[in-house]
Amino acid sequence: MIDGKRWLVLALALMMTGCTDLLSVHPLSLPGDLAFEATLIGEWVNVDEDGTATAMIRASTAQARVYDILWIPPEADEEALRLQGRLVRIGDRLVFDLVKAERPEMGVAGHFFMLVEKQGNELKLHWLDSEWLRERVVRSEKLAFVVVDGKPVITSATPVVLEFMRMYGLDAKAISGTITFTRAKAR
Repeated sequence: MIDGKRWLVLALALMMTGCTDLLSVHPLSLPGDLAFEATLIGEWVNVDEDGTATAMIRASTAQARVYDILWIPPEADEEALRLQGRLVRIGDRLVFDLVKAERPEMGVAGHFFMLVEKQGNELKLHWLDSEWLRERVVRSEKLAFVVVDGKPVITSATPVVLEFMRMYGLDAKAISGTITFTRAKAR
């Protein structure tokens, strides 16, 4: 069992990832329960007023049913971000459990979650970290968490996190934003 002071240090390390307003210490699903959709593999682009962002998704060569993702932001001064993604089926929906893949020896992986919608050559990723969802975390009697910089970090074990996401994560109010990609043309 980790005491409160150690959880705070752990949570501070997680918040330094800067990816989201809601992180979890533990994954959304155990390795044997992961889904895999080959249709996600490829190069995806999002074009907006900031420019073109690219997400390159491939199957991991190191782990079964895991995706290696390279996120190239539209701003030239921002660094690319390497992520690992695990796909979890909740009911008839898919949720990406994402972690930064860079320098894992330098900290604890902070898991963040995105609802996945794919239709043809369009891929929508919805951030599951809305104020409404964070409030559900704080009000939960079953979910353990710590608050860092005013934001909850979930510390419950995987089965509890999954049950919480089944209850609240698929609600439209759980979404804080959406990024829409289209499949890049083959070169």
